[in-house]
Order: sequence, then structure tokens, then C-alpha cells
Amino acid sequence: MVASGTAHPRIEYEAEWGDVAALAGQALPWWPDLLRLPHLIRGWKPGAQPAVAPVRRTAPAPPRS
Repeated sequence: MVASGTAHPRIEYEAEWGDVAALAGQALPWWPDLLRLPHLIRGWKPGAQPAVAPVRRTAPAPPRS
């Protein structure tokens, strides 16, 4: 994961997903591109059971700048 701070948005740093989960103090979900369904992501809560979801046929469009 590549991130930047709001105070210095031009400075980027990389963090491993495990590091982010450790900072959050719990396991965090990771959605591969073909499983990034907005209603599932918005509905996730800490402690939720894994969900079974259909796989999209195409990857989502990249975010606009």
C-alpha cells in the first residue's frame, strides 16, 4: 500500500498490509479488484464473518485524479 500524509501529500511511503492491521489493532479485510463491491465494503464491520460474494467479470475502473 502506498500512502501519503495530508500535511505533506507529495511525500509517499509504503506500508505492508500487516503493519496497517497492527496499527488498527485487528485484522482488516482486503478486497481483490474483482471482489470490490461497494455494498460489501460499506457493510463491513469489525468482527464480521467472511462473506461469500460473486466475482465481477471485469476489474473496476481506476480512480479519477
